[in-house]
Amino acid sequence: MQLHLDNTFLTGKSVHKCPYKISFNQNEDMITYDAFWKFTKENGISQYKLSEDYGLDHRLLDKLRHNKPLKTTTIDKLCQIFKITPNAILTYVETDPSESSR
Repeated sequence: MQLHLDNTFLTGKSVHKCPYKISFNQNEDMITYDAFWKFTKENGISQYKLSEDYGLDHRLLDKLRHNKPLKTTTIDKLCQIFKITPNAILTYVETDPSESSR
């Protein structure tokens, strides 16, 4: 199944309209990495340590700081490095549908 920007998706040779409004607005933070920053603070891990001791590059740290999308392989690596679960990295924040239509 492939979801398109116009909220249609393909199953076999049929095109279907997605019953849910899929928004790709960059201003909506549905996934946040506040849990990761809380984890690092509680464990005394500075951004300098993240870069120098754990090898996280500045692009990844920028994505984490600004709640930008991460690949699941990146989340997996973070879990392996810090021996934590994804819940210690990200949080899903449900947005109010009435606010997204504004």
